[in-house]
Amino acid sequence: MLESGLIRAAVKRPESWPELSGIVKPRHFQQAEAMRAWVAIGENWRADIAADELFASAYIALGDERAKAWFFDAAQEDPFTMSPAAAEDAARRVAEAAFVRRLGADLRALAEKTRDDAHCDRAGLLRDLSDLYRLASTDGEQRRDNTIAAAVGRFTETQRQNRERGSVGMRTGFTLLQDDGIEYQPGHLWVVGGKTSVGKSAWMIEALCRFFRLNQDRRAVIFSTEMTETQNVARLLANSTGYAANVIASGNMLPQHAEHVEAEKAVLAARKLHIETMPRALADIAAVCRRLNMSEGGLDMVWIDFIQNVTTPSKDDYSRMSDIARSLQALALELECCIVCLSQLSNQAAREEHDNLEFKGAGEIAAACDVGVFLKRAKQDRTQLLFEVKKNRHGRCGMYRLQFADGYTRIEEITRVED
Repeated sequence: MLESGLIRAAVKRPESWPELSGIVKPRHFQQAEAMRAWVAIGENWRADIAADELFASAYIALGDERAKAWFFDAAQEDPFTMSPAAAEDAARRVAEAAFVRRLGADLRALAEKTRDDAHCDRAGLLRDLSDLYRLASTDGEQRRDNTIAAAVGRFTETQRQNRERGSVGMRTGFTLLQDDGIEYQPGHLWVVGGKTSVGKSAWMIEALCRFFRLNQDRRAVIFSTEMTETQNVARLLANSTGYAANVIASGNMLPQHAEHVEAEKAVLAARKLHIETMPRALADIAAVCRRLNMSEGGLDMVWIDFIQNVTTPSKDDYSRMSDIARSLQALALELECCIVCLSQLSNQAAREEHDNLEFKGAGEIAAACDVGVFLKRAKQDRTQLLFEVKKNRHGRCGMYRLQFADGYTRIEEITRVED
């Protein structure tokens, strides 16, 4: 009934064809006669055929018996012809039904393949699922118009959104970075490196808390390969309260402190934040990100602590880290989110033998990132943290002096270190 109503709407109101055909393609119809009618209507509309001939072409494509069941006399006003708004809604429902049928068939085929495979290749299965996701996301075709005119149109819309929001990307919450125009931008990959125990995870917790204070409706996920869920939650609460994380986790607090922590727990629980401690394989991380991106609201930020603990099928470390860097760069672009990875430094960079941007594992990490940062302690004051932006593909670089505060539960800004 839905497909027949859509055919009638296209025939009765030929002026609606550009909008309807942009939503529904011939392959979306379940009934073969409807698909033939849709093709015939399109061919004749493009040939500027008169409305009555348009009707006749659909009638012929359907076949006499089917057409009689679907259409009233062409000279009569059809009381069941949809309004333009209803026709667009029907078009979306037809396309959505086709998507569900195809996805269901693909998932059943994949399940059959897995069931019959006595030695199921887990990595291969995850790749198949990723491929299936990409096909489902594009409806099996490249739907984006990549002409320069379309690109300029999308850019104009982005300009409007940025103007309304007051920023190009998502604000980091660090005033010094904001003053230099450094933001979390969709499609960007950040890599923040430092020596062991320099404070990388502490900076990530601080950055995450500052991000959510300014971007309350944004969605983020942490892939924590070293800290447990309990440790992450305790450190997030420590940042917001100023109490030590181990004291909060113990539950042994003064009544007034416990009341403060309970209030902050409610605030934290309302955040659109996921904490993932199990996925370490790159394919698993990508699958989780895609699943979250498909949910309501999408995905804005991904935090990985830290990149050297991510695994791939590659046998040697250099190939593994190269694959990870390129894949995360592509994932950020695909999902239009910002990915921030914590990283160890290369041996030479850790010894401060040169000033190049080098992370442990492969040179591709520095090449792939849009923003590359070194974290290091100030020599004259070990409670100070130097945050040096050594690479910024679309903006300014610089060094910023930070300070551990409140028993190392928070990090405060001090000043920009002038060149």
